Parts: sequence; C-alpha cells; structure tokens
Amino acid sequence: MLKRNKGFTLIELVIVMGVVGVLATLIIPNAKESLRQGRHAATTAAVNSLVIGIGQYYFETGSMPAALDNLTQKQDQFGPWATTQALTDEWNSKFNYSYDDNTRLFAVWSSGPDRSNNSGGGVPSKFSGDDIGTISQY
Repeated sequence: MLKRNKGFTLIELVIVMGVVGVLATLIIPNAKESLRQGRHAATTAAVNSLVIGIGQYYFETGSMPAALDNLTQKQDQFGPWATTQALTDEWNSKFNYSYDDNTRLFAVWSSGPDRSNNSGGGVPSKFSGDDIGTISQY
C-alpha cells in the first residue's frame, strides 16, 4: 500500500497561482476605477461644503472671506465655518478660491489628481482639465 504525503503537489500549486493571477488581473482595474470615482465624489462634496461655509460666512459677517483660511477662524460670535482639514482635497492639495466683487461671483475648486490648476486665476467661466469645482454668486 502506497502512503501518500499530506500536502499539495507542484502542479496543484501552479494551477492555484494561475487562478489567483487571473482573478487579480480582473479585479485590480475595477478597484482602481472605483477608488478614482470615490475621490472625485468626495472632492465634489467637499467643494459644495466649502461653498455653503462661504455663504454662511457672508451671511453672518456681511463680507466675503479674503481666503479660505478665514473660514477656520472665529470672528466675533460667529464661526468657524470649516476645519483646516476641510481646506484640502483628496489629493492633499489646498482648494483654490477666488471671488470678484464686480460680478459677485466666486469659485471654489480642486486642482484634481494632477495637482495642476488648469483653470487659471480669478473666477473661471468654467473649469478646465481635471479640475473639480463650483462657481456661485453671492
């Protein structure tokens, strides 16, 4: 009677490794895309939250903040309207902010995954490249 060793043969291990490799090649691209979409959605939500904070700041103080950092500081009995962590996007870059007193427009946007401000300075008419933002009026 032959005694069989407990364990796996080399062929069984190669087959299992092949199956794991095929599954990994199918799953990893989908996971990367889901992560990208999640970061985009989280940044969009953060931009909208900052826009609400700017609106509250304007309502309570009667003026627009000179910079987003002003939202983190208490003024008289009002504020703060945002935390310092809320001023950075999902790629650990500071949000961009601009307002125009003449048109009463302001914009808050992220430079996106490439961390390059493709929309330029001032209040853009639209966001370019991979920038994510909102243009609003007060």
